[in-house]
Amino acid sequence: MFFSLFASILISGEVVESFKVFIRYASYLVLPLFIYNLIRFIKVDVAFVFLALIPYILLPFGKFYLVEELTGLSRYSFVFSHPNHFAYYLVPIAAYFLFITKRDYVLTYSFAFSAVLFMLLLSKSSGGIFVILVLILYKYRTKLVRPSGLFLLATISPLLFIFGFADKFLDQIMFLNQINLSDLLSRDNLGGSGSLSWRLVYWLMILKSFFDSDILHIIFGNGLATMSYGSYAYSFMYTDPHNDFIRILVEQGIIGLILFVLLLVLIIRKFKILSMPLLILIFMPMFIGNIIVNPVFVLLTIVGFLDLYRKQYYEI
Repeated sequence: MFFSLFASILISGEVVESFKVFIRYASYLVLPLFIYNLIRFIKVDVAFVFLALIPYILLPFGKFYLVEELTGLSRYSFVFSHPNHFAYYLVPIAAYFLFITKRDYVLTYSFAFSAVLFMLLLSKSSGGIFVILVLILYKYRTKLVRPSGLFLLATISPLLFIFGFADKFLDQIMFLNQINLSDLLSRDNLGGSGSLSWRLVYWLMILKSFFDSDILHIIFGNGLATMSYGSYAYSFMYTDPHNDFIRILVEQGIIGLILFVLLLVLIIRKFKILSMPLLILIFMPMFIGNIIVNPVFVLLTIVGFLDLYRKQYYEI
């Protein structure tokens, strides 16, 4: 963190903006510890069940839905500005019920997990649904070849069907079959009917601009906050990159990206048999979203795995 701060100040000269990002990242270390120590006395499990059920209170009210202009889909966003941000809230909670809760109250946790899955479907977040599907398949990977695997397939097959044949997902796949990404890139054209094609073109445009810069910026980056609204590094940018690896690469350079990935790997290795679920939960959303600048996702993920760490080393 200190390396990123000083490199950012030296490269960009933006002292205030660099310190803002530094403080945000520092709060990711402090705030979850504070929240965790508040709620662990009433059990983190209970708090997460409560969080899973809260969205149902506002479900009947239409003003909490967002209608997409291109697809016409109505998506539930709860109290968040966008349904994808709602998915960032739901995914860590679902992962918690899948891998961290003790099985003292199996029915309660199973009900809460099902409630979260239903909310994910209403948010129509392709990325969120895909991450949870991968986590489910990983958890029950050995049971899929047993008779009991039939029950699992019968349980998740409706989810697979909805995800695989939803109009939104099909539109994106069909659009990708009809376009030439290199042509769109050459014309800086971000048009398209799907978020998948938009992401691919946007990422390529950012990477092209980054690697066209001088070697100093490639190694050390353009500075913290240069991938944030109001101070984007490139003139064509109008929103965050929706890929945190690209964000870190552009902001902190090749060295910063290497250090960040090494840090994550060291943390993930501390969780023994649950290292792979944590790897999926962090790396997959980072690849398709703006996770490290989303405090809700970061807070819930760290609180959940703090609880796992305590159970793993002090109680189990």
